[in-house]
Amino acid sequence: MPSNPPPLDHPPKKPGITQRRKAREKLQREELIIREARKILLSKGFQGLNMDDLAETVEYAKGTLYLHFTSKEDLVVAVATHALNERAELLNRATTAPGSTRERMSAVSFAGCEFAHRFPEYFQLDRMLTAQSFWDRASDVRRAKYTEQSALSFRVIDTLVREAMLCGDLADDGLPPDRITFGLICLDVGTQIMSRDPAIGQLSKDIEKNPLTAVREQQERYLDLLDWKPTYGTTTIDTLSIDQKLRETIFTDAKWRPRKPRPKA
Repeated sequence: MPSNPPPLDHPPKKPGITQRRKAREKLQREELIIREARKILLSKGFQGLNMDDLAETVEYAKGTLYLHFTSKEDLVVAVATHALNERAELLNRATTAPGSTRERMSAVSFAGCEFAHRFPEYFQLDRMLTAQSFWDRASDVRRAKYTEQSALSFRVIDTLVREAMLCGDLADDGLPPDRITFGLICLDVGTQIMSRDPAIGQLSKDIEKNPLTAVREQQERYLDLLDWKPTYGTTTIDTLSIDQKLRETIFTDAKWRPRKPRPKA
């Protein structure tokens, strides 16, 4: 009878382990590239994003970068998509929290400001992405991922609007829910962009100094104009107190809104 083969020093690898490891390493490498590219965009802007310098920073050959991203524009779309992932997480946290639909809509507004604080470069990138010449230089895959993430945020808000209308917190006055959602998104994105305009200081030094606070005040005022109950029914809305509660209950890790000083005992 033939003798048994000697035991192997290393058992054979299961099928697929190597492929999974390679996929994991590729994802980690891509995340590193996106993270370092974002740092450059923050400090130097799009014109300062040089693929040769980025390759040196991440310690990979320039050709490796192009294995992940077809162009510099493709990389920027990936950076913006990464930011949108964070925005979707913040919005989901806001809309799934306990409380009335108005309280959760206020939380959505707060989440938008927290996102703007964490990713101050996003709204500049978003304006670049709307240029057709820029958008066309990104790959179909990157454009699809960006669009999917952007639409996800829209759906989160739209779901809350429809819930508010269904339970009577938001009156059905003939304005379709998708129009209300569109208006809320325009107010959020539009005010975020305009609050960063270099000329805003000529209008108001206070807005220039505290742009996100001004954004929150406008958003709460708009919810009152929609008659989204409960309304505050006053021209002076204490957003600081509202946001203090949101920080204590939902966004305990928030960075942008200063905590309201507690009265001394």
